[in-house]
Amino acid sequence: MRKYVLFIVLYLFGTGCESNDPDPEGESGFSNQLTAGFCITFGDSIVINHEDIDYYDYSTHIVYLKEPHPIFKDPFNLELANMPFSTYAFKEKIYTGIIFPAWASSIPSGTFVQWPSFLPEYLIQIEYMSPPGNLQPDTFADPREDQRIVEALQEYEQYHPGLSLEIVDVHLTTTDRVSFTYTLTNEDSFDYYVLSPEKMGTGLFHYFTNGLYLYNQETGWLQHQVPVQTPEPWDRWKTEWLDRIDHQSSRTYYIEYEKFDQVPAGTYSLNFSFNGLSHVEKEEREHNGALIWMGQLRISDEIKIE
Repeated sequence: MRKYVLFIVLYLFGTGCESNDPDPEGESGFSNQLTAGFCITFGDSIVINHEDIDYYDYSTHIVYLKEPHPIFKDPFNLELANMPFSTYAFKEKIYTGIIFPAWASSIPSGTFVQWPSFLPEYLIQIEYMSPPGNLQPDTFADPREDQRIVEALQEYEQYHPGLSLEIVDVHLTTTDRVSFTYTLTNEDSFDYYVLSPEKMGTGLFHYFTNGLYLYNQETGWLQHQVPVQTPEPWDRWKTEWLDRIDHQSSRTYYIEYEKFDQVPAGTYSLNFSFNGLSHVEKEEREHNGALIWMGQLRISDEIKIE
């Protein structure tokens, strides 16, 4: 539900430009800059080593940098499009990916960093999409989950498990009235602030988090009909929208849709994404000893509706 005007403008600027793809192995000129911890290299000259990293949120695969990095500061730097990157642990290459341009008409495959991003320059989110045409995503291992990365992060106390998301219940009152319950668990050592549908209201909450989707081949995609409320301006946010979840604790939320697409009895794929705020500057993240959680958690499951 977010605005992508910037991406469209960049597409118009970038359609006639060639991408920069220097040294696809990314191994010339920076081997002496790699450290034993978790490192990322971009192209053939840019190195972010473990000394530049504050911590890594493993639930979202977001790298939090100690300082904003200039590589992502200019959203019009078209040389970044399709630039390769590599990750290292204990100076051993673990996996590679590309900086994927947000204006591209294709779908990314494998590991990628989307650019431009709504995230500020002190965050790098490494995303993964299984190869196209794969009907069983679990048959492909997510390279971000490599145990060597975990061990390198733990070696320097940079590993943080973040949040987990669980759908507790989906209930159908009538064929067009659906409710569901989800639980967020803070598995981290930080206390976190998260978006609260109770404090924001469902319409505003669904600007950031689109809500519950159901799917099967007979019905196609089914969703709620809640009018979405857009903040003004689009990047506005308030601490009053947030709930605090202390470390090693959980909070459960209930959302009821009084108007939903007609849901016949059957078996459905359930999809729900929980988002945090994305445009919070580094100095604004901490409130009363807790951090504003940023990123996205996705959950898919199969449910049977009688």
